[in-house]
Amino acid sequence: MTLAACDIADRDAVSALLSRLRDDGSPVRAVVHTAGVPGRFTTLADATPGDLAETLAAKATGAELLDELLSAEAPENTGELDAFVLFSSNAGVWGGAGQGPYAAANAHLDALAERRRARGATATSVAWGMWGGAGMVSGQEGVEEALGRLGLRSMDPELAVSALRQALDRDETTLSVTDMDWERFAAVFTAARPRPFLDELPEARPPVPAGEAGEDGGSRSELVGRLTGRSPGEQHRVLLGLVRAHAAAVLGHDSADAVERDRQFQELGFTSLSAVELRNRLGAATGLRLPASLVYDHPSPAAVARLLRAELVGEQEDGALTATGPGARPALPAASAPVTDEPIAIVGMSCRLPGGVESPEDLWRLVAEGRDVVSDLPGDRGWGAVERLTELGVDFPGGSWLRKGGFIDDPAAFDPEFFGLPAAEALAMDPQQRLLLTMAWESVERAGIDPRTLRGGSTGVYVGTFFQPYWAGSNRISEEVKPYLGTGVTPTFASGRVAYLLGLEGPTFTVDTGCSSSAVALHLACQALQRGECTSALVGGVTVLSSPTAPLDLGGMAPDERCKAFSAAADGTGWGEGAAMLMVERLSEARRLGHPVLAVVRGSAVNHNGESNGLSAPNGPSQQRVIRAALASAGLEPDEVDAVEGHGTGTPLGDPIEAQALQATYGRNRAAGRPLWLGTVKSNIGHPQAASGLVGVIKMVLAMRHGVLPKSLYADAPSPEVDWASGGVSLLAETVPWPETGRPRRAGVSSFAAGGTKVHLIVEQAPAAGPARRPAPASDPVPVLLSARTVEGLREQARRIGESVASRPALAVSDVAWSLATGRSAFAHRAAFLAADREGLLAGLAALECGDPLERTVRGEAPGTARPVLVFRGAAPAGPPAGQDSVAKELYETFPAFADALDAACAHLDAHLGTPARDAVLSAAPAGPAVRTAAGYAQEVALAGLLGELGLSPEGVAGHGSGEIAAALVAGALTAEDAAVLVVAVGRLLESAGVRGAAVEDFHRAVRKVRPREAELPLVCSVTGEPLETARMADAAYWLERDTAVPPAEGAPGLRGDDVGVGVEPGALDAPGGAVAGLLAALAGAHVRGVAVDWRRVLTAAGAEGEPVELPTYAFRRDRYWLDTNPVAILGEALAGKNVNNWAAVEGVELLDEDARKKVVETYFRRLNDGDIDKVMEMLSPDIRMEDPVGGPPRIGHEALREYLTSVIDAKSEIRTGTIVAAQDGMRVALPLVGRLNQLGRKDGPRMEIPCVDVISVGGDGLIQEVLVFWGMTDVGR
Repeated sequence: MTLAACDIADRDAVSALLSRLRDDGSPVRAVVHTAGVPGRFTTLADATPGDLAETLAAKATGAELLDELLSAEAPENTGELDAFVLFSSNAGVWGGAGQGPYAAANAHLDALAERRRARGATATSVAWGMWGGAGMVSGQEGVEEALGRLGLRSMDPELAVSALRQALDRDETTLSVTDMDWERFAAVFTAARPRPFLDELPEARPPVPAGEAGEDGGSRSELVGRLTGRSPGEQHRVLLGLVRAHAAAVLGHDSADAVERDRQFQELGFTSLSAVELRNRLGAATGLRLPASLVYDHPSPAAVARLLRAELVGEQEDGALTATGPGARPALPAASAPVTDEPIAIVGMSCRLPGGVESPEDLWRLVAEGRDVVSDLPGDRGWGAVERLTELGVDFPGGSWLRKGGFIDDPAAFDPEFFGLPAAEALAMDPQQRLLLTMAWESVERAGIDPRTLRGGSTGVYVGTFFQPYWAGSNRISEEVKPYLGTGVTPTFASGRVAYLLGLEGPTFTVDTGCSSSAVALHLACQALQRGECTSALVGGVTVLSSPTAPLDLGGMAPDERCKAFSAAADGTGWGEGAAMLMVERLSEARRLGHPVLAVVRGSAVNHNGESNGLSAPNGPSQQRVIRAALASAGLEPDEVDAVEGHGTGTPLGDPIEAQALQATYGRNRAAGRPLWLGTVKSNIGHPQAASGLVGVIKMVLAMRHGVLPKSLYADAPSPEVDWASGGVSLLAETVPWPETGRPRRAGVSSFAAGGTKVHLIVEQAPAAGPARRPAPASDPVPVLLSARTVEGLREQARRIGESVASRPALAVSDVAWSLATGRSAFAHRAAFLAADREGLLAGLAALECGDPLERTVRGEAPGTARPVLVFRGAAPAGPPAGQDSVAKELYETFPAFADALDAACAHLDAHLGTPARDAVLSAAPAGPAVRTAAGYAQEVALAGLLGELGLSPEGVAGHGSGEIAAALVAGALTAEDAAVLVVAVGRLLESAGVRGAAVEDFHRAVRKVRPREAELPLVCSVTGEPLETARMADAAYWLERDTAVPPAEGAPGLRGDDVGVGVEPGALDAPGGAVAGLLAALAGAHVRGVAVDWRRVLTAAGAEGEPVELPTYAFRRDRYWLDTNPVAILGEALAGKNVNNWAAVEGVELLDEDARKKVVETYFRRLNDGDIDKVMEMLSPDIRMEDPVGGPPRIGHEALREYLTSVIDAKSEIRTGTIVAAQDGMRVALPLVGRLNQLGRKDGPRMEIPCVDVISVGGDGLIQEVLVFWGMTDVGR
């Protein structure tokens, strides 16, 4: 045996060793290649070139050298090898998390074995599992434990060698030898998606689908028993609590409160391994066989709870559970609704437009006042160089620089935390996507809908937009941001992101037809609604410019960059920005659900120019055809439409063609004095591009509401190219009234695109609504509910709503309360107070805004949905003040459910009490202990019945004294008859205090009649906090030993952290505003603490139902998210051929000329070759950045660069540079080079000779700012 040291990755060393062995008469007859280093655990994305080189050298490079040097053609070869064995790893077969380079190296070995076999040479590659003893993972902290959790067990070395012998005897090419827990491994490995190659292994059989019998039938039957008899909402809450508890345990949290019900498991911190652990836990708890892909198929705790309910109860997910709140609508199965031509209702609108417009109300003020809001370039986007470039005569290739336009204010403002987005992803997102998210939420709220109730339903999303180079002008993009750029700037994801973050499961489209995009999106959404493809739809359009350039040079820009549409002064387009969103649904659906109908889309049509005078040329006949098609779709005659919001962009050719098409369609046969009025909002704000169609729709909806057609600016002198004298079409040179004429107001909206796609929409005034709801009496208090994600947001919400209410004196308090309670999501930070009039409403809001709420205001934080527990305190009803009804009487007369429950309880009591119990309850007249106890019991039971009818289903009950009897009845532990017997017996026992003898015997006889049952709800004694054994209810000694004093009102011992006690003590409802107000206040307090309350149901039952009214939408934070702009990157080729010293005039900074930059770079490499790192550091800017853009993370700053350069560079590096090429941007130079570098972390090891291309940025001060190293490249031109 010869033992020789050799670097297996050094070709010369290996060749010399093989030659020496041959010359010594010991030629190599077989190869067993076991060399390898595990490398550090890292993903391929995070691996540096050094990581790859280190890992690949021994395994891959060494194996390749042995194959090459021992091949038939090599001089070192002495004949055919008997064996060529490669020690690979199963990381190369099925991958390994965090083992990117190592997995790649082992996969290469398997491929080498296959390649050798293909040419007729022997080869066996064994993909080993984890060796016991001294394997590759030995000594690597935590690695063996991590692999064990995946199912890999340590192999006995003797058994592994035996497996190797068998593989060689059978002449295998590739195989895996692993001691594996296949059931565990298969569960983890298939958690995200199926793995077909495991199908051949019986031990790795796929999991049984959910619903098939599990091994633990007992746990399943027990859970089903708990669910039986409960409402769907109760069942869901029970199962959601189960899922959250187990998820918290898997993640190591102390409480289920840390697991948000609608948060995605991935965001909660789940991995494939923890996903399987959760699956196993839930399987054991429910008795179901659940798939390993559970958390991928059902990605939130609420979604898993819905699945469990469907499997355990045998019902499909219904609408109340698919959504997450009261009033939710079921998801619509495909093609479940018949095709209809029913009009489509617009129920919500939102927008962001130039001139500081942040709402439809702002837009109306702008057009009503006739303002022109075209402005200079905004100063917050890094576009300051453009004005100077224009002065220098530097043109933008293929287009024009913008100098003015219609710009949205602060498009960088965003609230990522609200949508659950990390800051890095928010920064990577095109502002267009951010605006769509914000406006989608606003549109739903404006429709009077809690956005969370849409989750899981078939709401569609249709978005019109097109690409903007948001990130292209960024100078430096951090590593945290880069992974999100693909989804952040690609228009395809614009609609999908809205659907994803709001949980919408209807059709989702991003439409790009140019400037008609949003109108096409609305046309498609209307068709989908009429075909039953979705129940509602969000339709948006957005353009936010990311660079100060005209989108296309089609027809040219106006010198003053304003749209003087249909005017004699028309001289080109004025570009701008805009964002708009509508929520739409079928008219009948909107009416059924009580949503506000702002207007209806009566008809629409879309077409293309076809073969015409040019791809981008306007075409009059085609415009006429699309208008006639829209009229036919609406079933209308031309003279039944009053006005058209024109496309008119201000071009001297396109506008006259459009006007003539309108004359040929709408302008004929109109009654005298009834022309078609023509105008466009583009004259006010510029061309909002992809959003223009929806902006026009919003303007016309507002005009219908106000009965006014706003003037179109610059229309004093209409275009002479149009024959306006016919009277059929009139330009809105002045604002004109839009009177009622006995039929709905109607308007057409045209939206055309340079590519030829045209849309015409017909919008109609909303039909008259049905009879208004009876408003709550002005003196009746109603609950005012507010919430936000943060304390600051709550105060801002109060401020905004307070300002809105103060500015609208006619706004009813009941309508404000109704809209806030039924049309807003409830977030963690909550506040509630009762208000009976405007003064009380404004005072409560003002106090909340100041952070000093009034005494009657309840504030709190509810991190999750609390479990309501009814607390029965056993208190007898107190008599009312003189001249007032008792609490019970007011409730009895207001709520039929209370009356029914009270009558039923009293009917059972009367048989044992000897006096009418109902009279005692309603009058609350003085009476003895027996009657007072019975009356208190009856009132508590009736109140519990009322709460249940209002939708407050308890998940537990607690009681004290005689209140334990009422609690036991509600929990199902006692029948109504047994409860009546027991409560009367307890009352008489209290009445006989001091003469207990005969009374005690009577009590024993009465109690013996009671037959307790197993409670259906958890039953707790509110004094001890212990679970109450129902059998003791029939134990006289238990009652004789009890302290029957009423416990203090503040709280009930024994409630868990997520339990909220809801008191059913009648005295607690004796509020200044009456018992109904007291009930509303109690429910508001429970709501603030996290109890889900169906406010629509509660307010309707209490006679406090209101009308939905428009209120300010959620007060989003306005943090800035905008990638910093590098003017050099924006300008690109615009500076080609220009004197780069013009940058002095552009940015006020003198940049180095080409020769000076080349000299800096030459000096830099000379110092590197000298190994003088101190001198090199003097040439680097303080924030120097060096990276491989397609490799590992960057090194930033002097300290990081010094450490790196010291490790890989020294005087022997021999860096050979090629020709230096200077860019025309005044900063960059590029050059190819080759150097003999030290391996990172192995300065004494062999050197690597790797070619690369360096791109170096040199500042005007001569310091190097950035070095980009493209490893493996040799050509600067690439």
